[in-house]
Amino acid sequence: MSNRVLPRITIAFPLLVLGCSPVTMAQSKSPSGLQFDVKEVSVLPHVGARFKTMKLIPAGDYENWRMDAGSVVSQQVVSVPKQPDSMWIETLVLVRNNGGNDEKLDFKNPQLQLASGGSIKPWEHLFAGMADYQGLVGVLGLSDKAPGPDANAVHLNVEGTLYCNLKSKQQTWIIMVFQVPKSAKDGKLSISNYPPTALKIPSAR
Repeated sequence: MSNRVLPRITIAFPLLVLGCSPVTMAQSKSPSGLQFDVKEVSVLPHVGARFKTMKLIPAGDYENWRMDAGSVVSQQVVSVPKQPDSMWIETLVLVRNNGGNDEKLDFKNPQLQLASGGSIKPWEHLFAGMADYQGLVGVLGLSDKAPGPDANAVHLNVEGTLYCNLKSKQQTWIIMVFQVPKSAKDGKLSISNYPPTALKIPSAR
């Protein structure tokens, strides 16, 4: 089945965060002072249940990500990927500039390097300033109900350069969705050339 591409739109809903503070599950720091905190790694019952980790973002001020001129966020109807003995996981990452200088945080070549070997790119990602959860429910058709065996999904596709300017003590967040083997236990999450963050992958329920 060929993908049906919907009209390209830029999605910009007000950002909604709740006042809760999950513990840091993993952390790494760059020499310049950027601190990467993995706040959540959760197993999704199915791909339609993604992005609920938005509700775990601690209350606070977050800098929006930006895109270069010509970059777009579009929607695309795609077949849900099918891989035997796999599961969907979602990671919530907070990035804070603890250095004394302004930093441009680039989102390039994101990947999850599995301890068992091989690397996986995120199937989808969401970033500060892009949407709130209720807006995504309407746009992507998110649901607690599991899709059928031959289901399609509305997929967010980012084309272009994504970055976030962080002054000292400013922070931002990003969520990434991966499809990994059910046997995966450990991995390293990396973005651009920043130090990777070692994390534990929960077992499939």
